[in-house]
Amino acid sequence: MKKYAVALTPRADRELEEAADWYASRDLEIAYRWYIGFRTEIMKIAEDPFRHGLLTEQRYHNRSEYRQLIYGSGQKKTHRAVYRILDDVVEVLTIAHLSRDELKDEDLY
Repeated sequence: MKKYAVALTPRADRELEEAADWYASRDLEIAYRWYIGFRTEIMKIAEDPFRHGLLTEQRYHNRSEYRQLIYGSGQKKTHRAVYRILDDVVEVLTIAHLSRDELKDEDLY
């Protein structure tokens, strides 16, 4: 099986930190578990980046390079990591709360 590297763009890294900060302002323990859990799941994308679904936004349905990992630390899923596969690298482009409006093209670059 092909091995992939996972790289977060500066934007995705910043968004992940901002989301963790939001959780930390409410409960440090929950924030820590959420952050470690989400980052761990993001790194696991390397094992099989095709196991996660395509973007839900209709305009991207025919663009198989854009996929999303849906994550939540409890039973409720709250965020998604949007990524694309480039040769042997999985590039995480953005981290977004699921309640956020549809992604815009600029969110993917």
